[in-house]
Amino acid sequence: MASRDQVPPAPSILTATAVKVFVEWLYTGVLPDSKKAWLEKLDLVQGEEDCMQTYTALGLVLLKAYVLGDRFVAPTFRSAIMDSIISHVLMSDKNDELPGPSIELVNYSYINVVSKSAVVQLLVDGFCKHWPFANGSIKTVHKELPSAFLHRTLARFGGVQWACEEPLRCRKGVIAAGDKIDRYRYSGGSAAVQAEAEYKVVSEEETMLKHKLRSRCYREHLTEQGKNDCAKTYSHMRYDEEADYGFFE
Repeated sequence: MASRDQVPPAPSILTATAVKVFVEWLYTGVLPDSKKAWLEKLDLVQGEEDCMQTYTALGLVLLKAYVLGDRFVAPTFRSAIMDSIISHVLMSDKNDELPGPSIELVNYSYINVVSKSAVVQLLVDGFCKHWPFANGSIKTVHKELPSAFLHRTLARFGGVQWACEEPLRCRKGVIAAGDKIDRYRYSGGSAAVQAEAEYKVVSEEETMLKHKLRSRCYREHLTEQGKNDCAKTYSHMRYDEEADYGFFE
């Protein structure tokens, strides 16, 4: 889907609730710090029967606030909203599992959020990891979701498969190289030197793979220093426009 960069605020995103969240943030500089606080602030009922409705309503408010911050070029507000989206909508914790797939959230984001935003890739990754299909939805989901989103989910599932198989391949290579070192340890000569060199290569490959597969960070860092500090532990997204996909490095 084409990127939706730098377009004027449309009436659909200027909802009263999103504007209220933005204005209150301008005055206070803070946002609710928990899902419960958000639900109370937005007067959303949380109960088992209406869990999906509440989840979607909260997600839409935060996505609309995110788009508002993007259109009004308010990166600090947008970053804070992104943190709330990550913490309270698109990532599950120990006591609050995500409900079924919210097609409404996906469709809204693909109409209003720029393709290169990490929130789009987060929706894809969350969809693949947390949102199982049920009640026959697999029969209709391809008709209800954007084709660009389905393209990303296909790429993500391929990446998950690779992430499962590649570490095992590397580990087997390291073990085999270690056995070869033991075999030539006392014989010396070129065979021992070659075994040491092979072990170094496969060990470095495994180390690089572990670094590449470390946990992902979807947050929008406001400074390069903050992002660089975070990158010591987490991988960050690089959007490839031609592939229309967010690769984590």
